[in-house]
Amino acid sequence: MTMFRSIIARPAQRFLADRNAASSIDYAVIAAGVGAVIIATVLIMGTSLNGMYESVRSVWPS
Repeated sequence: MTMFRSIIARPAQRFLADRNAASSIDYAVIAAGVGAVIIATVLIMGTSLNGMYESVRSVWPS
């Protein structure tokens, strides 16, 4: 148990007590949110653009 405390618990306690760690976690959550918005936008716009492409292609003479 002592080895566990020295290897894992103490660095974990220092990390959780550090205010910079909280800021890092906040930035990670913000980055994940921005990434999710970008992915959703690409998926939605991709479907919309594909529909527009298909409508133009169907009208265009071959």
